[in-house]
Amino acid sequence: MRVKIRLKNLNDIHKVIEKRVVDTMRSKHTQKSVTDIFIEGIRDRKFKASNELRRHRKNYLELGNKTHKKYERPTINITFTGEQLDDLRRGSNLKISKQSAQYTIKHTKGLHKKYKTPKGKSEKGKPVPYKTISKRMEELSYGYLKIPHEKVVKKMIKYLKREIMNRFK
Repeated sequence: MRVKIRLKNLNDIHKVIEKRVVDTMRSKHTQKSVTDIFIEGIRDRKFKASNELRRHRKNYLELGNKTHKKYERPTINITFTGEQLDDLRRGSNLKISKQSAQYTIKHTKGLHKKYKTPKGKSEKGKPVPYKTISKRMEELSYGYLKIPHEKVVKKMIKYLKREIMNRFK
């Protein structure tokens, strides 16, 4: 028995596969999920402990601010109130070319709210841009936006594969 496959049919199949992959990558749900995996990966990373002065300041600020559920003392996991990392959700973007897809996750031009004192009053000074805080964290060796941990990348790829395969069911 012989089966003839025309090259034209293979091209059509290729186009269908490519369209489904691109549609999956462009979906808001997929982009949100990839960003969430990235942010959770940052929250799960442990950085070196901060100096004594910063620890006392955090302890003081804990009394007037609601902390994120993943915040833990004395380690630093870039989560205090969660606002800094939550801003990354608004700054995520996707670029697709013929050869690749690139997710960009960065801070917006927004301002971080001022922390409250234990008495519930806002601290003095101006609100600081998220990007400025991020740069300062990097100067202090807490570069949380650098290349994510290998486990996080694997988790993102596994999620994307599953989402793409679901499009073919």
